[in-house]
Amino acid sequence: MSRWKNIFILLIPGLIFSELFSRGSNLWTLSADQSLPDSAHVYVSRADSLNRLRQWQQAIPFYRKAETAYLSQGDIRQVWQCRYNLIKAFGNLQAYDSMKKELKTAARFLREKAPDDQDMQLNLSFLQGYYFYHSGQPARAVPFFSRMLTMENNGRLLRSAHRYLAYSYFQTGDFPKARDHMLTLLSMEDTSANITFDYAGDLHWLAILYTYYLGDPAAGLHYLTQAEKFYRKARPGPEVISKLYNEFGTNYMKTGNYSKAEAYYTMALNNLPRRNKTLSVRANLYNNLGIISDKTNHFARAESYFNKSLVIKRKLGMKDIFRTYSNLADLYLHWDNRAKANIYSRQAIESIKLNFGEQNWRLANTYQNYGLFFLRGTHPEKSLSYLTKALHIYRTQFGERHPRTARCY
Repeated sequence: MSRWKNIFILLIPGLIFSELFSRGSNLWTLSADQSLPDSAHVYVSRADSLNRLRQWQQAIPFYRKAETAYLSQGDIRQVWQCRYNLIKAFGNLQAYDSMKKELKTAARFLREKAPDDQDMQLNLSFLQGYYFYHSGQPARAVPFFSRMLTMENNGRLLRSAHRYLAYSYFQTGDFPKARDHMLTLLSMEDTSANITFDYAGDLHWLAILYTYYLGDPAAGLHYLTQAEKFYRKARPGPEVISKLYNEFGTNYMKTGNYSKAEAYYTMALNNLPRRNKTLSVRANLYNNLGIISDKTNHFARAESYFNKSLVIKRKLGMKDIFRTYSNLADLYLHWDNRAKANIYSRQAIESIKLNFGEQNWRLANTYQNYGLFFLRGTHPEKSLSYLTKALHIYRTQFGERHPRTARCY
C-alpha cells in the first residue's frame, strides 16, 4: 500500500487563513459615508466592536438594526455593507444554513437595487464561494471564485480569489490547478513586513502540496526553506514552528532520510506547548512518528504512537483520522497480522465515507489500496470489486486521462 498519502497534512485554510474572514469589520471595506443617520451609525459601531472581539452572535442583531435604518434612508451602499458583515458573522459561526438563507436574500437585493455595482457583485461572489467551500462543497465554490477573476478587481480581492481557488482545487483533487493558483498568488504578494506571516503561510501550503501530492520533495524543501525564512521575520508562536518542523520531517522521510525525519518530528513535539489548542498538531506528530517507527521495523513503538494519535483524533473528531487507521493497517501487514490490517482498512474506508462522502478521491485511494490488499493476500477474487469502485470514482472526479485513473487501470 502507498504510505505517503497517509502522512499528516496541514492544508488549510486552517494553517494561516482561519482569520481571513474575520479580520476587522470588512476585509474589503466599501467607502463609508460619515454623514449617517445617528441610530444607524450607533448600531454599526456597536456591531463592528463586537465583531472585532469575535462576538459574532451578539453582533448580528446590531447589523440587522443598522440595515433597517439605512434601508429607510434609501442608502443602498450601506445596506449592503451591513448585509455583507452579517453574512460574514454567520460564516464565522459556521452557521451555514443561516448563511445560505442570508445569501439568497443578498443576491435578490443586488438584482433589484444594484445589478451593475461591481464592488457589491465581487463581494457577493466571494461570499457565495466562501459558503460553498466551507460547507464542504468545494467544486461548487470554484465558479464563484473564478468569476471574480473575470471581473474588474482590486488586488486584495484578486489574491483572495486565487487563494480559495487553490484550496478548492486541492479539495477536489486537482493538485496541478491548486499549485498554479497558489503560484499566481505568490507572484502577486508583497513581502513587506506587514504581510510576512501570510506570505510564509502560502509558501508553507505550497511546500506541503509539492511534498505530499505532486511527488516533488525537492520543490517542497525549497518552499519550506523559504517559508521558514519569512516565519522567522514574523516571529510566530511555537505552534507554527512545530508545524514547520513537522513538514521538514515529512520531506526527509519522503527522501528516505529517516533519522533526520525522526529528529525533526521529535523537535516539533518537544517545541509544542501542552495546551488544548495544540492537541491536533500533537496527534499528527504521533502519527508521523509511528510511520517512522514502522519504516525502521520498530513495530511495537509504531503501534504505541498510532494509538496515542487515535486517542486524540477520536476526542477531537478529526476528519483525518482515516490516515491513522490506514497507517495501522500498513503496520499490521508488515507485522504479519492480516486480520488486524483488514479491520483498520475497513475503519479507514468508513471514516472517509462519513467525513468526505462516497465520491471523494480519498475514498478512491483507500479502495485501491484495499483492493491491492486482497490481490496480494489469500482472497484475490475480492480485489476486483474494490479496484472497480476506485476506478469509478477516479473516472467521475478526474476523467479518463488523469494519471490517477490510468494507474488504477
